[in-house]
Amino acid sequence: MKKVIISLFVLGLMVTVGASKASAATSISPLNVATIAQKINDCSVVVDGIRYTLDPCSINETITEGDADKHFKITVKQSKVTTYGFTVYGYGEGLPTYGILTDVSSGGNVGNLVMNAYFSNNVFKANGQSPKVYTGYLPIKIISFNGEKVSKFLKLQTTLTVKPKPDLTKADLVVTDLKIDKLAPWDSEATKYIWVSFKNLGGNGGSGKTVDVKVTDLTNNQVYYMTVNNVNLTSGYTNTLSVNMPVKNLYSTHNFKAEINPDKLISESNTSNNVFEKSITIFGKN
Repeated sequence: MKKVIISLFVLGLMVTVGASKASAATSISPLNVATIAQKINDCSVVVDGIRYTLDPCSINETITEGDADKHFKITVKQSKVTTYGFTVYGYGEGLPTYGILTDVSSGGNVGNLVMNAYFSNNVFKANGQSPKVYTGYLPIKIISFNGEKVSKFLKLQTTLTVKPKPDLTKADLVVTDLKIDKLAPWDSEATKYIWVSFKNLGGNGGSGKTVDVKVTDLTNNQVYYMTVNNVNLTSGYTNTLSVNMPVKNLYSTHNFKAEINPDKLISESNTSNNVFEKSITIFGKN
């Protein structure tokens, strides 16, 4: 009877901050074909005539720093049922020690091997107030001791995004909608209002606050700005601010961009969600 040892090493995991945009292609280049073939090889190997296949072939997960651990399963499938031993290592080079752990450490098994694994939220951290992306792979080493020692690696390609934990001591303002007073072609008024609705998704920002908003007409490259006093920034509260906009000689559909708190009058835990864009028809219904 053949004896096979399976060792799971958490090695070779590199850390990158941010992500690059994928370039579009109308056909598959030789390089892309090679990449696809490599991914297939990473997920399936043959040792002594028995094929071992990873399921899933890759892991792509997102966690928030400080929340519960993110759990997933790893299965090593066999094309032929055999008895084998295995050893699992939950630490290694290239990532924080004990960052990825499994419920199996060592022992014997027959047939497919199912491992319950998780990303430890006590170990993986965000990049301050910005997300941090960990990319790499989990090598699973298949070793056969039948005759001459043979070993091959399965590689579970892994991407883990760690988002920062919200700072509930600060506000988090986000624009939820943008509207303009309904107009008609015969409307003779020189100005109308742009209504900017926003909500505080963060902690209690207090009341009686001064908030500013900037609206840009991207079609005409015009900017409208307003500062409003005595605004309620209680957590979860929705406000609607008005900005004066001259509408004379403005027709058809315009693209607008609204930004809440552009001058950072309010201390926020997250300012990446302060911009909202919308197309609005000036005359007629919004």
